[in-house]
Amino acid sequence: MEDFSFFPAWKLNQMIMSKEISPVEVMTSCFAKIEELDPQFNIFISLINKDDAISRAKALEEKILRNEYSGYLCGIPLPVKDLTPTTDIRTTYGSLINNDFIPFEDLLHISKLKKAGMIVIGKTNTSEFGHSAITENRLLDPCRNPWNSFFGSGGSSGGSAVSVAAGIVPISEGSDGGGSIRIPASFCGVYGIKPTNWINLESNKKIKLKDFSQYGFFANDPRDLKILFEKVLSDGSLGDNHSIDEFFLFDSRFENLNGLKIAWISDWGSSPLDPQIRLSLGSRIVELQKLGACIDQIDYVFDEIECRHAFATLFLRGFADEYGSLLDRFRNDMTHSLIECIEFGREITNSEYSDAIQIMEVSRKKIQSIFDDYDLILTPTTPIPSFEINSPPQEIDGIPVDSGWSFNTYCYIFNMTGNPAMSIPCGQTEGVPVLPFGLQAAARNGEEKTLIDFSLFLDSVWKLSENKPF
Repeated sequence: MEDFSFFPAWKLNQMIMSKEISPVEVMTSCFAKIEELDPQFNIFISLINKDDAISRAKALEEKILRNEYSGYLCGIPLPVKDLTPTTDIRTTYGSLINNDFIPFEDLLHISKLKKAGMIVIGKTNTSEFGHSAITENRLLDPCRNPWNSFFGSGGSSGGSAVSVAAGIVPISEGSDGGGSIRIPASFCGVYGIKPTNWINLESNKKIKLKDFSQYGFFANDPRDLKILFEKVLSDGSLGDNHSIDEFFLFDSRFENLNGLKIAWISDWGSSPLDPQIRLSLGSRIVELQKLGACIDQIDYVFDEIECRHAFATLFLRGFADEYGSLLDRFRNDMTHSLIECIEFGREITNSEYSDAIQIMEVSRKKIQSIFDDYDLILTPTTPIPSFEINSPPQEIDGIPVDSGWSFNTYCYIFNMTGNPAMSIPCGQTEGVPVLPFGLQAAARNGEEKTLIDFSLFLDSVWKLSENKPF
């Protein structure tokens, strides 16, 4: 049996559509890797039956052989985060409360992915209702990092990140309400993108959890993200011709970085940063300048502690509003950290909530003002690499930190502002253990293409997608 680990989706699609390989071979390879790696890394909460998956792949194969089917991502297995409803596949939201819940329809983006030929194979590990940036729940053991299984994946889309980082699949789906795609992407060394989450505060001064959150994706190869956003998930019809030519795959607006204006923010005010990450990403910034980018370092954009407190206020109040009724009925089935979130949220006063909204609006205006002068904002994705299971950091670079919030320092702001943001795998720690970390890029609202083209350029220069855990 051929092993298709770490093959990009665009390459597999080309091989399938040219009849060089079959979707059945790809699916068989995928399930062989799941059987090998899932017990070690706790990636999937639910899987469809292997025979059913192969039957679906076989049905696609027969249509392809009769020249009756084509798709941009034909026959590519797709893991979906267990917060995303999927037709006829158990969706628990990482909670014992929904242990037997099976949705009756897909969300729109899942329907589009299926139309492009992808086959949903299962639901990936997540924190309960996505409340935490650590992928733990009461259904499954913690999700582990493929670079070192004693370390965590990050969260809350940890299982999806690991499915890509471990080479089981080339693409996986996730969601991000405060860093839940970008944090595990950084910890696991893959690309992870949160698209624009549009927030309208003009008509309604109340924030819901869904306002912060957006569905997004992980990939080992940014060309796969290019196909997703420019072909599969665009507003236009898929059309009749689903072939992908080499020009499209390698075409980028950036033949070089001449004239690209970048704001580099290594410090959100008082936030500490791991010295290795500071040094490594600082060197990357110098390299980008040599490649033609115009980069200015901007520090102390806002009071990070005040802004983080505002985000926590809105986030926790949102959990209390959304899940408070469940706490009253199912407390014994909930994780302790989710109970704490809801109880903290219930204590937030209307005055505190209003103050947080005002701080959020000020922060949004400050970030958008940066985009008046710059094409991209770059930051570290996380202030630290991954940490050992059950051992969140108590300090960073000798500075005491809040262990629950310290590693989403650079991410949550772009959920508050709505800007699309992406983690790009940009380095590994020296010594033992070797752990990856990411560079975060954010763009103007609606400019996901700019992020993807930028990542394509960096991948072509730095060969970032060649770094694998094994």
